Amino acid sequence: MDVERARHLADGLRAARLARRRAEAEELRLITQLACGYHLETESDAHDALYEQDEPVGGDGCPLVSEWLSLELAALLGCTSRQATSLIGRALNLRYRHPRLWTAVQQVELDPHRAAAAAARCESLPPDVADEVGVRWAAAQHRLSWGAAMNLMDRLIIEAAPEIAAERERRTLNGRYVSISRYREGSMQVSAQLDVLDAKYLEAAVSQISGLLVDDGAAAGCDADQVRAKALGVLANPAYALALQQRAAMQPRLIEERAPGRSPIHGDEPEPDPMDGERRPHPADCAGHVCGTITVPLTQLRPATDVVVHIPATAVEGLAGGARVERAGWLTMETLKDLLGDRKVAVRPVIDLPEIPAEDPYRPSARLREAVIQLFPTEAFPYSETASRALEQDHTRAFRTGPPRQSRIGNLAPLRTRTHRAKTAGHWWYDQPAPGCLIWRSPLGYRYRVTPHGTYPLN
Repeated sequence: MDVERARHLADGLRAARLARRRAEAEELRLITQLACGYHLETESDAHDALYEQDEPVGGDGCPLVSEWLSLELAALLGCTSRQATSLIGRALNLRYRHPRLWTAVQQVELDPHRAAAAAARCESLPPDVADEVGVRWAAAQHRLSWGAAMNLMDRLIIEAAPEIAAERERRTLNGRYVSISRYREGSMQVSAQLDVLDAKYLEAAVSQISGLLVDDGAAAGCDADQVRAKALGVLANPAYALALQQRAAMQPRLIEERAPGRSPIHGDEPEPDPMDGERRPHPADCAGHVCGTITVPLTQLRPATDVVVHIPATAVEGLAGGARVERAGWLTMETLKDLLGDRKVAVRPVIDLPEIPAEDPYRPSARLREAVIQLFPTEAFPYSETASRALEQDHTRAFRTGPPRQSRIGNLAPLRTRTHRAKTAGHWWYDQPAPGCLIWRSPLGYRYRVTPHGTYPLN
């Protein structure tokens, strides 16, 4: 190894890391300034519901910000509005509730994202307590990994304000959730927030089912992580999980034959015969939570769910190419075939978008609505990931009473309520020059082209 060259590369890496930290600190500074200065005027004759509302996105002591800021920032940074709101809140918490941490970040003495994450954990504390806890945390966090540093902050919060910490834990419990999202190459990410005991029980159940899958020969060729993933999938089919548990729990009945000539002893006395029609349970018939017998085919007990898969005609003909799983993403036909296996599949006719006729009513028919959903699988707003199926469909060119055929492909787009309000209030403008292609202009004048294939900044 050329030590001198390696040292030169390592020094360059350290310099790049320092430059990134400096850029992230500057980004947080600019976000806080934009948050304080971003306000939009609404026309005086607009409906009351369209007027700008200021809302809190940080803890006590942070300024209120415009409800429209998250839309502008999301498009500007190439993220969802939810992610933009989180970033705004973290920046404001750090700037206004942790002035000494903020100074350390701006002087490039403290990692900006680590400091912002720590500040977010203090959001329920009074500002003075939050600042003091932040200072104590900063003195020790540099010696710790990210996870250990966050655990340290949690401990300091409990020590400084136990009642507030308990209330925060109650709120966190009320915020429990399970999320299935983030499609990638035939798989999806599952994230959840459970209470501690449920999480431990789930961990134990996954470990138990993992072992049963290995014993059953259903995990051949899988490493430990893959087996655990399969086990979690088995738990989504309770009947299959119970069948595995029952097979593992089955043991031979231990009916001891008394030796000839041996006298009965206490406890050997026979139980009275059962009444007619009554069956005396045998001790080996039931083993706690695996009691009962499954008499229905497991395929009939599988939980029902609709998974909508869009397959291009060319892929069907050659069984090659790709297919799109709605609210997930694209995968190959080969993987799709393996995943479907013995699942029940219903084939529906393909909607030929150019052949969908225009309609007169304001609300599109079910067929037209479905066609728009196929055209825009997610909200037709820059970088949005919100699935379009649950959204209202907005007329690109405002619907006017009288003229026919205004509801049609090329004049409809799925939008969230907040996006629709921003557009109706005149802050955001958009057009649909061709079906499936929207041109957006933000209040600050930035322009974006949105298609089913993604967002393209035009400035």
